[in-house]
Amino acid sequence: IMHNVHIFSKINKPVNKAQPKARRKMPLKAVQKAEGPVEVKCDVHGWMSAWISYVPHPYFAVTNEKGEFTLEDVPAGEYKLGYWHEACGTNSKAPVAVTVEAGGTITQDFTLKMK
Repeated sequence: IMHNVHIFSKINKPVNKAQPKARRKMPLKAVQKAEGPVEVKCDVHGWMSAWISYVPHPYFAVTNEKGEFTLEDVPAGEYKLGYWHEACGTNSKAPVAVTVEAGGTITQDFTLKMK
């Protein structure tokens, strides 16, 4: 079955490559700059899609079925906490400032609205 890997990157070089059945692996060039979210689709099969983000640090999460997430082992410090949702957008222009104390935890609620 023929597939296609189409990465709609705006900062890094976009990718649009055919993936025939015989090609089980498809190496792609390394990402040059942090970016996200980036849409990935198969142009052959319209229902096949995903979103990826390239972040320059290990502090990111995907929510559970209740919309909750946990970031583990975050060093003490001041941070800007952002979110992205496919149907609700992002708060990247106004991320929430949070302070993490050594050994501490914080809780931050977000209210998202459909676009």
